[in-house]
Amino acid sequence: QLLYKMHWRLHYLPRIAGELVVGIATFFMLLALLTGIAIHRNIFRDFFTFRSDKGRRSWLDAHNLVSVASLPFQLMITYSGLVFLMFTYMPLIFAAFYGFDSEGRQSFKQALSPPEIIAASGQKADLINLSQLLSNARQHWLQETGEQSTERPIRMLDVRHPGDSNARVIISDSNAVNLQRSSNKLVFDGVSGELKARQGTNNSTARASRDLFLGIHEGLFSPLLLRWLYFISGLLGAAMIATGLILWVKKRQRRSDKQSLTARIGLRLTERLNVAVVVGLPVSIAAYFWANRLLPLTLPQRAEWEAHCLFIVWFSLMLHALLRPVSRAWFEQHILAAFMFGSLPLLNMFSTERHLGQSLSHGDWVMAGFDLSMLVFGALYATIAVKLKNKTKSDKITATKTTA
Repeated sequence: QLLYKMHWRLHYLPRIAGELVVGIATFFMLLALLTGIAIHRNIFRDFFTFRSDKGRRSWLDAHNLVSVASLPFQLMITYSGLVFLMFTYMPLIFAAFYGFDSEGRQSFKQALSPPEIIAASGQKADLINLSQLLSNARQHWLQETGEQSTERPIRMLDVRHPGDSNARVIISDSNAVNLQRSSNKLVFDGVSGELKARQGTNNSTARASRDLFLGIHEGLFSPLLLRWLYFISGLLGAAMIATGLILWVKKRQRRSDKQSLTARIGLRLTERLNVAVVVGLPVSIAAYFWANRLLPLTLPQRAEWEAHCLFIVWFSLMLHALLRPVSRAWFEQHILAAFMFGSLPLLNMFSTERHLGQSLSHGDWVMAGFDLSMLVFGALYATIAVKLKNKTKSDKITATKTTA
C-alpha cells in the first residue's frame, strides 16, 4: 500500500498537507495539458513525425509522440484525481451547507455513511453468525437484480458495536464490478439478523457522476488487457514529463552564453536535478523493493524502514548527480537502474520460494508478471546506458576533429 498511498499523500507530511501539495501540482498539470493542446496547432501531424539523431528536434518529436499517444488518459487521470479529493480542495462548498465546526463535519460524514447506525447501548448480547448474514445479503441482491449467481463479490464486512445489543453489521458488495466506484450496502441488526436499511449505489445524479470519475481513475473494473493499457499509458505520461524536462534544458543550453550568471547556475542545477528525477527516482523505487527482500524480518518498524531506504537512496542519487559531470551522471545512474531492476528476480529467487521458475510453472501470473516486468525495465535501462556511452564517444570524436 505504500507506493499506492504515496502518489496522493506523499510521505513524511501530514495527510492534509500532502493532499494539498499533490492537488496544486495536479491542477497545474491539467492546465499544462489544456494549454499544450491549444498551442500545438499541428498536434496530430506531429504525432506521425519522428526524426532520430537530430538533437533537440528529436526530443521535441519524442515529446509530441508520447504526449499525443496518451493524451486522453492524461486528461482523464488528472481531472478525475482532482475529483477524488474535491472535499479537501473545495471544503467551503460542503461547509456552506453543513457548517464550519466539528459538528458540521460530523454531520457531513454521517450523510455519507449507511443509515441506521446507532450508538452502543451498553447491554451485552451475542453477535449473530456472520456467514448467515453473508448468505442473506447475497440472496437479497439476487432478488433485487435478478442475477443468476449467488456468489456476488463481497468487498467489506463492517461490524459495529460487536457484543452489544445495538450491534450493526454492514455488508458491501464489490465496487469493481462496473465503472462506478460505489457499492450497495446492507445494514443488518447484529443480534437478530433483521435487515435494517439498504444504501444503493446512486443516491443522486451528482454522486453518480463523482463515482463514475472515481471508478475510471482507479480502473478496478478493468479486465487484464485494459489494466495493461492503464499501465502503459502511465509510463507514456512519465515519458512525456521526462522528455519535457530534458527539452526545457536543451532549449536553454543553446543560448546559455548570453544568460546571466544566476540563469546559468539555475540551468546547471536543473540539468542535475533532471538526472535525479528521471533516473534517480525509479532507482530509489527499485531500492524499496530490495529493502523489502533484504531487511531482517525481526527489524522493528520494518515497513517504515523500507520507505526510509527509498528516500535515502534517492537523496544519495541527488548528491551523485550534483557532484558528477552531467553526461557521466546520466550514464552511471542508468547502469545502476539496469542492475537494480534486472537483478530483482534473482534477489527474489535467493530470498523467497516464489521465484520466476516456480511462479511460471504454477501459473502465478501476479508474481511472474512482476519479475518479468523488472527484467524488461532492466533491459531498457541497459539499452539506454549503451546508447549514452556511444553518444559520449561520438561527441568526443567530433570535438577532437573540430579542434584539429
